Amino acid sequence: MKSAPGAYDPTFGPPLMGEPWPDEQATLARFPRGGEHETRVQIAKTGGRLGVSVRLWIRGRDGHWHPTRRGVCISPVELGVLAASIDEARSRLAAGGVRAARPS
Repeated sequence: MKSAPGAYDPTFGPPLMGEPWPDEQATLARFPRGGEHETRVQIAKTGGRLGVSVRLWIRGRDGHWHPTRRGVCISPVELGVLAASIDEARSRLAAGGVRAARPS
């Protein structure tokens, strides 16, 4: 059975074992961006702080995947606003419009 677009595919790429960053992580989704790049969505704990990381990873010359500085880490407090924003974006895209809401 084929998984939903953007769903985590454990058969894509190498295992996460042995990767040094962050302290703790759980990969939720991987988006291939060419043979040597991918964007990962992860629940990550770095430096004692828990959040959701959306970050570009590259495959190094050593064959292992490494995070880049290109990405964001979203705190648990910010996730509600992000989820609402994504829902709004999906609704607008489905309706074929991209008009921005007026600032409040």
